Amino acid sequence: GAFPPRYSLRAWYARDYHNQITTFIRERFASEKEKSLLASEEQVKISEWIEKYLHVVNQLELTDVIGEKDIQNLKELRSLFLVESIEHTQRWVVSMAEQQVLAVLQIPVERRSIAAASAEEDVDDDGRGAVFTMAPTDLFRLLQSQLATD
Repeated sequence: GAFPPRYSLRAWYARDYHNQITTFIRERFASEKEKSLLASEEQVKISEWIEKYLHVVNQLELTDVIGEKDIQNLKELRSLFLVESIEHTQRWVVSMAEQQVLAVLQIPVERRSIAAASAEEDVDDDGRGAVFTMAPTDLFRLLQSQLATD
């Protein structure tokens, strides 16, 4: 190139580029407000891009130039997006499952089914020929609490 190696432009450029990328991601996407506006697939795309970027940094042997602390900061940002995306997806799955179960439970059934089931204490007949029970709702609440703790 046009500049002598003693200017250390490669190291300067790598550090500056990394700092700008990290600052851009943190300021534009990492706040709770901004993350909440991103769809899960957008959060996954950001996380994947960070992973590819870190792979390139490793391939170009720039980890020592940039510094392990700065690399770790970007890895932490990546994990924030992954965790948020997983939590968002879990909430969506549980919500959709609850809606589907409630819709299925409210489908009218034949009268003879209700007559056969009316001997059981936990079955309510609403007079329209539909049977309602809270068991599926309780099951999905249990599943939701288990997913939330993982």
